[in-house]
Amino acid sequence: MTHLVFVANKSHSFLDGNKRIAIALGMKFLLNNGYLFVVQKFAEKMEAVSYQLAAGRITKDLLREIICSIVYEDDYPEELKLKNIESF
Repeated sequence: MTHLVFVANKSHSFLDGNKRIAIALGMKFLLNNGYLFVVQKFAEKMEAVSYQLAAGRITKDLLREIICSIVYEDDYPEELKLKNIESF
């Protein structure tokens, strides 16, 4: 899923809307794989993340950590929060 979101966001497949397409693809992936309970949370949290990803402030490895945290945890762990702050 990380690769799907990363490529859709960074590859500039469309003239406009790459960040929204990346979020929508991530949501569709979650829906197709039975993660209905996190789709809304994913959409809300990925809004800011996709902007920072497009700006080049978030690496693919950090994106993987963020997505895993969104899907499997209630909140970002402190270490991930510090990595996010450093990326800005």
